[in-house]
Amino acid sequence: MVRPINDSTAEYVVSTIKHFYDQLVIVQYGIKNTLDDQILSSVTLKVENFNTESGLSVKGIIPLAEGDSIRVAEQKFVYLVLDRTQSQVEYPTAKIKANLTMTITEIDVDTEDEVGSYEEDYDLNEVSVAIRDYIKADLIPTGQFKDFWETIGKHERGSEVT
Repeated sequence: MVRPINDSTAEYVVSTIKHFYDQLVIVQYGIKNTLDDQILSSVTLKVENFNTESGLSVKGIIPLAEGDSIRVAEQKFVYLVLDRTQSQVEYPTAKIKANLTMTITEIDVDTEDEVGSYEEDYDLNEVSVAIRDYIKADLIPTGQFKDFWETIGKHERGSEVT
């Protein structure tokens, strides 16, 4: 599920999608540039704080490809790779505080000539890997909830639901 992690009216709109594998959790950060007079390049993630009590660890960061950039209305991605091989629990959790580090090139909107460039750290809201993220939503077709609920009641552990 795509989750925005900052204000949709900000200069860079950032969202996350979490991908789960047997040995890895990959947090995909989508960065969308909303400013027509700026081009983002050399975009990477810098983890400021990583809290876990379940053995999840940072394995690596995959930045925006070298030479690639994000122009107005474009969305591109950077990735945080988490290792779950040392986890003591089936569904490890974590809280991640990170910044985007990037080069911003200002351009003249009319001519697209470069005006100047500078480095910037862009603070992101905290992202959590929670137990709920491991659960895949399954939609029940309209009008079939009662049938589905009765099926749960017939299951050997259905009586545990109160």
